[in-house]
Amino acid sequence: MLDVLITVPHGAPENDRAAPAVAKAIHEGLQDLGVASRVLISRCCRYERADMNRPESRGSQFRRRVAEVVEEERPALVLDVHSFPDDYPRFQGEDIALLRSNRTRGSSAPMRGACMRWPGSLGAP
Repeated sequence: MLDVLITVPHGAPENDRAAPAVAKAIHEGLQDLGVASRVLISRCCRYERADMNRPESRGSQFRRRVAEVVEEERPALVLDVHSFPDDYPRFQGEDIALLRSNRTRGSSAPMRGACMRWPGSLGAP
């Protein structure tokens, strides 16, 4: 059984530049702890093709692969990794943002979350 599935929906260099490296670092850290994890990275540019977190991308190869892994390996946790420019207002000055969605399909309820400074640097590009 897979414990953690780590996804990077915007892994193209012109999108979430740090996300692939951070996802791989999380994966390696989990592996060192004996936690079964897997990383799936989309190299699709969210501006040229589709945002892999949106309904219109459900038929994409990336989303089909995510669904396949979730169905077959039943991970206990899915981490969807993103990175943001330093001047992004919502997360400015934060190292980690944990977001949880209480949404049901079709709901416009806001996401709830918490931001925090990580002790030291994450070392991501």
